[in-house]
Amino acid sequence: MNSESVLLVDDLVDHATAYLQALTSNGYRVQAVRSGKEALAVIDVDRPDCVVIDVRLPDMEGWELCQSLRMREDCRDLRLVVLTPDLSRMSAYYSSRVGCNAWLAHPPVAEDLVRTVQQVLNLHVTEPSSVEDALVNLTLCPACSSERVRAT
Repeated sequence: MNSESVLLVDDLVDHATAYLQALTSNGYRVQAVRSGKEALAVIDVDRPDCVVIDVRLPDMEGWELCQSLRMREDCRDLRLVVLTPDLSRMSAYYSSRVGCNAWLAHPPVAEDLVRTVQQVLNLHVTEPSSVEDALVNLTLCPACSSERVRAT
């Protein structure tokens, strides 16, 4: 049984419910909140091992929440995963700039979120070293073996 804890920050109830069930069924202790302010309050009391953050929150952008967490001394080693509808290099840039460990297309399949949480918790560094490292699951193109294809 997994003893690691995950804080899920997503204001979309349907999405949050699916993610909560998937993470819980994989042994994670999960607490869900719906805003950045609630997330900060939870982290002040009970710091999780990983925080999954929807980039579109009602009170702040997920990027802003990530950045504020990275600026706190007690959260520098906290694992951060951002859920974003934008699959652009700009999202990868923001993810790397604010210290996220990974980002996924929102809404991800719940099992993909679980795999991503597992991966970032197993990382031996607290921040990706480059924009490319913010993308999880390097996948080679089956046709040409290029590394330009990346699963998110």
